[in-house]
Amino acid sequence: MGINDDIQLFSNFDSGNMARYERVQSQTSTADFLTDNAQTNGDNGQKSSETTTLNTHTLPKYDLEFNLWTNRDCENSLKVNSNRSWFYFGVKGGHGKCIRFNIMNLNRQARLFEMGMLPVFRTVPSHEKWSRLYTRPIWETLEDDFKMSFTHRIVDMKTSVTYFAFCFPYSYEETQELLAMYDTQYGSTLAERYLHLTNQKSSTVNSDIYYHRETLCYSLDGNKVDLLTITSYKGIMQEREHHFDKKLFPESRQTLRPHQFKNKRVFFLSSRVHP
Repeated sequence: MGINDDIQLFSNFDSGNMARYERVQSQTSTADFLTDNAQTNGDNGQKSSETTTLNTHTLPKYDLEFNLWTNRDCENSLKVNSNRSWFYFGVKGGHGKCIRFNIMNLNRQARLFEMGMLPVFRTVPSHEKWSRLYTRPIWETLEDDFKMSFTHRIVDMKTSVTYFAFCFPYSYEETQELLAMYDTQYGSTLAERYLHLTNQKSSTVNSDIYYHRETLCYSLDGNKVDLLTITSYKGIMQEREHHFDKKLFPESRQTLRPHQFKNKRVFFLSSRVHP
C-alpha cells in the first residue's frame, strides 16, 4: 500500500490484483513511484513510440492521475503466464476528486471496449452493489501492452472505500456464503429423508434436487476447494461413492461421499479459473 496526498491504492484482499502504481504529476512526469505488496518488477512506465488508438471519444476533465500495473496470472509461481486481463483494486481518500486511472499492461481487449464494455465499481459504504462506470474508458496499444484509462469522481463519504475491477468479482467469501445457504436448503438430511420415504412407499419430499457438498482439497492458501454433486433423485442408491485417492477429501471423517446413482451419466463442470 502506498500513500500520496491522503489517497491510498491497495489490492491486498480476496481476488485483488495490482502489482504497483505511481502518481502522474504532469504530462511528462511519472514521479512518486509506489508499490503494492512489494511488487516492483515489470514495466518502467515509459510510453512506447509505437502507439495505436481507435478511440472516438475522450475522458472528462480530471484532478488526479495514476498509472497502475497488474500482476500476471499465477505471478510468483511456477505456473506464471502472460495473461494480464484481471485488475481489482481499492481506493481510500480523494473525496470530491475526479481521478484518472491508467491500467498500463493489460492483454489486448480493444474488442470488448469497442462493443461497449465498462469496468465496474462499488463504494463501501453507500454504494455497495457493483455497477458499471458512468463514462466510457479510452484505450491504446503500446507495443505489446494494452493501456486502458477511465475516470471516476469520489463523491461518497470521506471514510468510504471505492473498489474498481475489470468485471464483476465474486469472492471466496461470497461463494462460501452461497454454499452455506444451499447446505440448508438442499442438505444431506433431505437425501436421507427421500430414501426413507421411498422405502416406506410414501410421498416424495418437497424438492427433486439432490445436492451434496464435500471438500475435494485445500488450496495453497488453505481455502476449501468444494466439490458439488447436483442431480435429481431418480436412480438414487443406498451405496455411496468411494474414496478413490487418499490425498483427496480431507474432511471425509465429517462428510460422507455422495450417494451413487444407477445408470446416470456424469457431466463435470470446473469453475473459479479466474476471479
